[in-house]
Amino acid sequence: MRFELFLVMIFFLSILLICAELLWLYLLADNQEESKAKLNKKEARCRRILEAIICAPTQSAWECEINELVNLVDKDDSYMEILTDIFMESLEKYEEMSEKDKKIIGKIIEKVNPITYYENMIKENDVVKKCYACQRLAALGAANDIEGIRELLKSRNRQLRYAAGNSLAALGDKEGVEEFILGFQDDYKYSYRVINEVIDRYTGDLYEISKDLIEKGDAYLKATVIKSIGKYKIKELVPYVLECTNDTDINIKIAATKAMCFCAEKEHILTLIRLSKDQNWVVREFAVKALGNLNTDEAIEAVKQATQDEQWWVRQTAAESLIKMDYSLEHIESVIKGYDRYASEAVKYSLYKVLNMEEKN
Repeated sequence: MRFELFLVMIFFLSILLICAELLWLYLLADNQEESKAKLNKKEARCRRILEAIICAPTQSAWECEINELVNLVDKDDSYMEILTDIFMESLEKYEEMSEKDKKIIGKIIEKVNPITYYENMIKENDVVKKCYACQRLAALGAANDIEGIRELLKSRNRQLRYAAGNSLAALGDKEGVEEFILGFQDDYKYSYRVINEVIDRYTGDLYEISKDLIEKGDAYLKATVIKSIGKYKIKELVPYVLECTNDTDINIKIAATKAMCFCAEKEHILTLIRLSKDQNWVVREFAVKALGNLNTDEAIEAVKQATQDEQWWVRQTAAESLIKMDYSLEHIESVIKGYDRYASEAVKYSLYKVLNMEEKN
């Protein structure tokens, strides 16, 4: 009897806990909706004032409206966040604006002064705020703050260094980005992804920074940078990438061959044919993929031979490349009807995938 009573009590307690959790979730969702509604209301107010400024008939009239914006920001920081987002929208369309609108937007930014606001935030002890301020300053193009952001690269906090590095990349600071990347090149679990992100965000001369990083970094960093920059097809780097396909370090060789998938030209066919017969199957695969972009008789023949490779991935890449290259289907048919079962199956499978995708489209 006591045991049954105990079970009933546990049951009711469980129900109470579930109800309490549901109530908490409801209140949380309601609070989020209320906060969102307040922000939307504030944003609408800001946009109304901005519209009034732009449509104001006289300079004194729009200066009066600008002062109202400044007063809002002084009383409530959330208005600064809203206005900064609006400023960034305006800066994206800056070239399309009339001279009058450019003058007005410039005056608003000067008066509201978001850059000083985020400069002060970056001096606070809160790491999250520092990271956020870095991001905002970069978005606002605050080139005068590059030196201050560079100082954050000395922090022991990885998150803060990451935010600073990305901000410096967005600001096109070659020296700062090099310091950031070279500072963690030994952290293999961390560096490849981050280097990709930083190079994607970098607004400076990619050729110059890539060349410097390759020269100053170790073998791992060299391979990582080569892989990261391949998609940008930097012509000045192609001779160096070709040279790296002969490197004794297998990671550099693989990276260079992968980069050639993006920048290979017909004059590189002999090099790629040689690489398609390399001892390392990853090198062979990337070489075959690169050859797939060069629709010449020599390239087609090399790719056709690669459909007989001992490694499945190479055969598959070769089959996909051959289908893309051979518009006449002559070589595809000869492989399918040929004696090599593995080559035939690879081409059939790739053809099936292509036809299946076309049906879906």
